[in-house]
Amino acid sequence: MSDPIPVYTSRSQYMSGLDCQHMRALNYHSNGLGGELASWDGIGITPKKEPSYYQLGTLLHNALEALCLGVDFHQIQQDIWKFEGMSEELDFGHSGEIEPHIGVREGATFIEASCVAFQEVILPKLLAEYEVLHVEHEISLNLKPLPCAHCPKEFESECQYCDDTGERPLIWQSKPDVILKRKRDGCLFVMDLKSTGRKQSGADLERQFQHSILVQAQLAALEEQFGQPATAFIYMGILKGWRQRTPDKHLGYRRQVSPFIYAYCSPEVPDGLSKPVTSHDKWRTGPPKLLADLPHTTIRDYVLALPREVKEAQFLTTAAPIGFDPLMAARWREEVWKEELRFLDPQPPFPSNSNNCFRYGVNRACVFLSCCYSENVKNAPLDSGLYVPRVPHHEIPKET
Repeated sequence: MSDPIPVYTSRSQYMSGLDCQHMRALNYHSNGLGGELASWDGIGITPKKEPSYYQLGTLLHNALEALCLGVDFHQIQQDIWKFEGMSEELDFGHSGEIEPHIGVREGATFIEASCVAFQEVILPKLLAEYEVLHVEHEISLNLKPLPCAHCPKEFESECQYCDDTGERPLIWQSKPDVILKRKRDGCLFVMDLKSTGRKQSGADLERQFQHSILVQAQLAALEEQFGQPATAFIYMGILKGWRQRTPDKHLGYRRQVSPFIYAYCSPEVPDGLSKPVTSHDKWRTGPPKLLADLPHTTIRDYVLALPREVKEAQFLTTAAPIGFDPLMAARWREEVWKEELRFLDPQPPFPSNSNNCFRYGVNRACVFLSCCYSENVKNAPLDSGLYVPRVPHHEIPKET
């Protein structure tokens, strides 16, 4: 006799199924062989070249979380600039939006500048009110068990999936960015860090997250882990700017417009004494220049000299923390159970949502587009060289 094998799910797995069932099947269930006869009890596949914005978001998360834990800035800086060496490993899209060697330098500059500003204008206020308990802390939450889909019809032999109980545990895996404890009363909070290209008011963000059942999922997981109610969810967005529609006449490419990436810089005066003049918003100062390439200064010194209101404007948060809603949490539990029941024994063909193929524009096509529209790739994703087995983001106990 052995214990039933749990079914594990998570925010990204659940959301991918809502966006497109075929995408979820490929990303979380495929064994990589493809075709209608393939087995769908694998760990899934993922693109060999990760989209650049995924990696940028990961590095930004890691850097900001390290700052919250008090890691030395110079150590963080070294990790940030590893991004510069990843131009050949990442996918920067198919529309010629930006050359990879430029994109990685813009990305590393943005991350370092964001960290400098975060450390100056956000972190002191955060640490004055809260204690940082954990970052990227793995939490497992038991939901309502699922009926086993593998039991032998005649029950002549044991079912290796449910141990003849007829049920399999359903476990939601959560990994909150930052878990905080308020110093004055010990209340627990979740802080979510997110890079975004969309500027929104605190009131609009609050309305948006009040209707997010996945916010409630994080708070419910926190209560399960620590044995006390989680008070609220804090959103911290970092503006990454926008890309020019046409090439810059000075640079020759479509730069990412952000005070954390470029500055207008006057020509150098060849007298050995005068320093160039820089400005974050006055284009008459001179051509735009990447902060990493500014003469006679560093990214850190430039950002520290920016007006405080400019730095604060690059960070977005809700007008007030989003409190725990038991009714929304109950709805989340039921919706997840229904979705996982559908994928308990995934069988092709899986419905494809063609509206999701270019949901974020032509330069951010679904990473599994080739698996839908190329017969060669569809039949053998791993053999195509475009995909590799997925490395799970959450920890799965070895005995399963």
